[in-house]
Order: sequence, then structure tokens, then C-alpha cells
Amino acid sequence: MIGSLSGRERGLLGIGGITVAAALGWTLLWQPLSRERGALSDRIAAARTVLAALDTYPEGTAAAPAPVQEAPIATRVTRSAEAAGVALTRIEPAGDGLAALVDEASFDAVIGWIADMEATGGLRLRAIEIGRRPVPGVVSARLDLETAR
Repeated sequence: MIGSLSGRERGLLGIGGITVAAALGWTLLWQPLSRERGALSDRIAAARTVLAALDTYPEGTAAAPAPVQEAPIATRVTRSAEAAGVALTRIEPAGDGLAALVDEASFDAVIGWIADMEATGGLRLRAIEIGRRPVPGVVSARLDLETAR
């Protein structure tokens, strides 16, 4: 069948094949790799922001022991979140501590709130999960907290 085509038709078929192959390569290879590279760049930028925030603390200094608080842990977390301007979505018991969920808050406000709770609230952060939101500088977070000993 191809042998019965003229030279011009074979050339057009070859160009069409190359065009289709290039379009498939773009769609199936280049675009997914480009998207993944952008996502990884965003994660690296977020990690650098956290590292920069951690670098503001002098090396070799431990946090001063937090004063013992008499109020229940849920009350202390709620009050400190309100004072820091962080809106809590939910508070759940988690073992001997609690989990505080924040849906949308400024990254800086969340980090400042955590530092304040550990410095003056008598609380210690056990674990944290932070996820970025579509708006720049806004995050969602889950904090597992316990009373400092």
C-alpha cells in the first residue's frame, strides 16, 4: 500500500508521523515531568522556609523549661491559639495529649503559636503535619501536643 503512494504523499505521511510522535512525547513525557519538577521545587522552597525559621534560634541553647500550668491542656491550647490569631478547626484527645487541627492559617502565625506554647504555655509539640493551601503563605496543620514535663 505504501509502495503505491507518490513521493510527496510518503513525505507528508512521514511528517505527520513525526508530528504525532512529538505530540505524544510532549503529552506523555514532558508535561508530567515538568509538573512534578514544579511540585518538588515548591516542597524544597517550603523546607528552606522552615530551615530559615529554625536558624533564627541560637545553636546549643535549649528551650527554657515551661512553667507548669493548672488549666486543662485543651483550654491552654484554645487560649493560646486565639492569642496568636490561629483559628482551630477541631481539637481531639490523643493519648495523654491532644491533636489540634488548623484548616487555614498563616504559616508565620502557626510557627509563632507553636513557639509561644512551648515557651510559656507549658506544652510540648510531639508531631506536626503541615500542608500548603492554594493561597501563598497559608497552611493547614495537625499538631499533636502534650503537657511539658
